[in-house]
Amino acid sequence: MNVTSYVQVSKAGQAKDGYCLLFQREESEVDCPRIHVKRRSFYGGLY
Repeated sequence: MNVTSYVQVSKAGQAKDGYCLLFQREESEVDCPRIHVKRRSFYGGLY
């Protein structure tokens, strides 16, 4: 199954605490193979 990853940092505190877009993107790179899906695209933004 192909999927698109969407990540978002909705609060300044999330970015400050290290839950940034890059971390979320890297996390999805690990999770997708684990759940047997292929990430075909990625998008996201800041609060």
